Amino acid sequence: MGGADVWGSWSPTGLKRSAFAAREELARPAIEQADRFISGEMLLFGRLVTFREKDEEEYPWHRDFINGVSYEPTLYTHVARPGQDEIKAPWEFGRMHAAVHLALAWRETKRDEYGNELRALVRSFARENPVGFGVQWVCAMEVGIRIFNVLQAYAIIADLLDPCDDLHRFVPQLAWEHGEFLYANLETDARLYENNHYVADLLGLAAIGTMMPDLDRSRRWRDYARGELERVVRKQVLLDGTAFEGSVRYARLIWELFAFSGLLYRRNGVEMSEQYWQKLADLAQFLCWMTPPSGTSIQIGDNDSGRALFLTEQSYADLRYAKHAVDGVFPDDAVPDAFLFAGIGSSDEGTGCAQGLRVFSDGRLAVYRDRQVFLCLSATDPHRFDVPGHAHGDKLSIALEWRGRPFIVDAGTGDYTRDLALRDALRSVAAHSTIQVGGEEQNEFEGVFWSRPNGKTSIGGGISPDEIVLEGQHDCYRERFGIVHRRRVVCRPDALEVVIEDALDGWVPGMEAAIRFVLDPRVEVVSLEGNFVQLRYGDAALSLTCSGNISVEDGLFSPEYSHVLDTRVLVCSVVADCFTTLIDLVG
Repeated sequence: MGGADVWGSWSPTGLKRSAFAAREELARPAIEQADRFISGEMLLFGRLVTFREKDEEEYPWHRDFINGVSYEPTLYTHVARPGQDEIKAPWEFGRMHAAVHLALAWRETKRDEYGNELRALVRSFARENPVGFGVQWVCAMEVGIRIFNVLQAYAIIADLLDPCDDLHRFVPQLAWEHGEFLYANLETDARLYENNHYVADLLGLAAIGTMMPDLDRSRRWRDYARGELERVVRKQVLLDGTAFEGSVRYARLIWELFAFSGLLYRRNGVEMSEQYWQKLADLAQFLCWMTPPSGTSIQIGDNDSGRALFLTEQSYADLRYAKHAVDGVFPDDAVPDAFLFAGIGSSDEGTGCAQGLRVFSDGRLAVYRDRQVFLCLSATDPHRFDVPGHAHGDKLSIALEWRGRPFIVDAGTGDYTRDLALRDALRSVAAHSTIQVGGEEQNEFEGVFWSRPNGKTSIGGGISPDEIVLEGQHDCYRERFGIVHRRRVVCRPDALEVVIEDALDGWVPGMEAAIRFVLDPRVEVVSLEGNFVQLRYGDAALSLTCSGNISVEDGLFSPEYSHVLDTRVLVCSVVADCFTTLIDLVG
């Protein structure tokens, strides 16, 4: 495809700057990941897994190495799912995070084993994945992230290579093929649903266009991506800094995609607008607010553990790094590159979001946090933007952390397509800490990534010397049951108590309804009697008293994608139109 006129005359002298510099602080964690990769192991969705046994020579480009099933290397529009497969396993492998790890390790140590593995990886992809054939080409988003990482790795080690090294041929060829594929398969959906996928497509084009501007069509891709990034960031990042898909962890992903894209342009002499960087600053501030002092962000909406690039095991749950990066990177270009990768330098200190009440009215979220208490009330409504694919049944669900210990949590995601029953169970109302009416969903699910909009939501809050109030409502049960759910959460820090006041306007005696509180798996139910329960997690404890008798049921909790644990759920039947829950923060 394209022939020598496209890449055959490529010279490494035409390579421009990458999105970040190769520094020792990045190399140290990368070496650990590179060593694991050479031994056949990698971090997959935050957990260490084996992707290749010692007697295997080829990489698992066409195989779900978690469930042991394979995909035929057919035309990308005809790749069939074998069933009980996790397609995101080969996709995550194909994002080529390992290429950056190997390049950083090679540059820092000069050990040939890293260079040899990097060459083998790139050669293998080119050989086993002809453009447009196989599972690695099914989703353009994966194509964009992959070529971004390949080009960052190449830039890190290009000056170490002999002029005759075949990486000088393979990488430009891959870049041109990826650019052609991306430009022909942009995930715009007629501009209706441009979400994180489209931003990943643009990241790939931006990487090729800024770093290899001499390739055929490269400058066209560069200019197109820049204009679209400027437009789409205004669409996806709302006025209050929240993301329009209604998912906290996907907000982290789009922050990374926009940030790396912007840095590619900046470091190659093309500046993005001031509004672009301000949007990223607002989004980073939101991510910081959604990460409690424990460092484990809450999981409102879907969490597929997606990253543009990671370096450490700690790079999945703590989202405060984005705020550090904005504070240090974007104002003056003094790039502390470690802050682009979670797990290196994240903390509450100096972020400006450690205390107080914040109501995200556009994103429909309210958060209160002080040195001991973290409270969040959710009323997200991505149906407003025609992007409900990553939303859950979490209207008026709460999350509570006390003394750095998560007690009441969001159940997470599980997976998308391998187990459809699990998919629906973990995004259901029953997997969230709110009230369910008639055993029905707030918005009924339709397929894997859709739901029917049944109502609207609102959020608010206020603060006084004695108490903090988070409040919201939704009418998703109005049409079917005539009910509007209103919730008022009152936190009184001096009294060490939280009061949850629920009202079901339109309630009729005898109507079925239940309130639930999903517990972190590490929370111990110390005692339970009638309407009173005592809970403990390490050195922190609290008690919960409801208006009716409490029972404990088995539940599920997914800390990261494709990782599901057993947990417990507190359940109480609602038998009146007003219901009060008192939480005493006792130790």
